[in-house]
Amino acid sequence: METMGERIAKARMYMNLNQRELAKKANIAEPTLSRYENGYREPKAGTISQIAEALGISADYILGITDTIEVINKDENNLIAIEDMFDDMNITLHNSSCLLYGKPVSDKTIENIVSAMKGAILLSIQEEKERELQNKSKDK
Repeated sequence: METMGERIAKARMYMNLNQRELAKKANIAEPTLSRYENGYREPKAGTISQIAEALGISADYILGITDTIEVINKDENNLIAIEDMFDDMNITLHNSSCLLYGKPVSDKTIENIVSAMKGAILLSIQEEKERELQNKSKDK
């Protein structure tokens, strides 16, 4: 049976974070996180909650109640990442010398391009959710 520390390390790697990143997100010291993962210390209930929240998973996994890493707020995190990507794209397009038909691209055109791409991605996300629901209903 895995220890809490092993489960924290496994979940951290599953979420593609290093110890420094997780420690910062969970608002705990990096050496403390290392001690948890290496089994030298066990986190208190409040710290388990902080770590689970920082990882975006259920504390049930860390506690050994379930063996499945259940990602929570996945959609919300993905939407935030998508919004960040579009903000970066908007800034990049405004700061570059983009041309359209040999003329500099206007602010309105950049806004339209970003808006169209955002709409296409959100539509794709919705279609994927619908496919997942259909597949789940077929499995029952």
